[in-house]
Amino acid sequence: MERDWANLEALGLILDKLYERVDQIWFGAVCKNWLSVAKLNHQNQELRNNVLPMLMIPKTNLSLYGISSNTTYEFQFPIPYYDNCCGCSHGWITTIHTKYHAYFALDIFITMFNPFKTVSPITLPPLRTYSDYYEGLLPKVTLSADPITSPNDYVVAVIYHRTLAIFNAGQPRWTSISYYGFIFMDVMFDGDLVYGLTKHHRLLSSDLSYLHEGDITTTINCISNSSFRKDLKCYLVKSLEGDLWMVRKLLNDRIMIKFEVFKLQLNAQREKVKWIVKLKSLGDNVLFVGDCDSISASASCFSGRLKQDSIYHINRAKHYTSFGQYWETFNVEIYNVKDGSICHQYAENSFLKHVPPPLWVALPFQ
Repeated sequence: MERDWANLEALGLILDKLYERVDQIWFGAVCKNWLSVAKLNHQNQELRNNVLPMLMIPKTNLSLYGISSNTTYEFQFPIPYYDNCCGCSHGWITTIHTKYHAYFALDIFITMFNPFKTVSPITLPPLRTYSDYYEGLLPKVTLSADPITSPNDYVVAVIYHRTLAIFNAGQPRWTSISYYGFIFMDVMFDGDLVYGLTKHHRLLSSDLSYLHEGDITTTINCISNSSFRKDLKCYLVKSLEGDLWMVRKLLNDRIMIKFEVFKLQLNAQREKVKWIVKLKSLGDNVLFVGDCDSISASASCFSGRLKQDSIYHINRAKHYTSFGQYWETFNVEIYNVKDGSICHQYAENSFLKHVPPPLWVALPFQ
């Protein structure tokens, strides 16, 4: 059967106007012709590598909010106990539950769900810690690769309390890493390296190539010791150009939130590092930071939809009652690195205690 190329070209023009991944997926679900157009569009490497993240928000059910379309999409996500969600990486949502033992011993059970594909959840070996402090137990969970495409070759990194732990698929247990009591704030993978960023901007690296050989010993190299003061939060993010950036979230004169972005500079042996002068512009990068993997998107690819030189982050605030109870409000704040201005998008009235924070999610194309 001869293709109607004129019709396909027209459909391609329509698809080019759909920036939200959900709309692209629904477009391809209409019929076979529309699906072929969607697949052809997805073969474009630039578009495939520049996915506009959506915001997963806790309502009656988990929903997705589109930054570009300013639309909330209601879904029934197959995630039991989603109130224990604590992060998202490669489309996998992480949930936890705990079991107490004697002498304040606490086992942390981590389960990963991919609500966007028909795959079984992954349950990881338990982590043991000694604390009765539950809130903020796992501030960060990240994956080196998608377990669907790399079922035997992915690594999980977890920050819990003052410790960084890593787990390689197929290994029986976690490898825990601590460094002189420093508090880890963020962690990310870069090839066979995992970087851990501490509260005082000390950057630690570990070569994970040994994990493929079954060895579970690890060596940590301190490659940066910054004299910066402590911040509210620091994030690691890889730019579109492949550089490693540190994003600092801090108070400006104790009144408003501001951000500063620094570029990591490594030598050829990746042994010495320094944070160069903070960036005055993000170039084509637009950053999305939060409790999940931080994401870079192209301002030019989403021209008119994203604000250039901007950092999108989720601002949360607790409101207490006279009875000691509290609820939380949140909105998306957009910080401009060039002029320091802030604007807001999507203000949610409130959500109850113990409901998970909103998460940036990069949806897979399916």
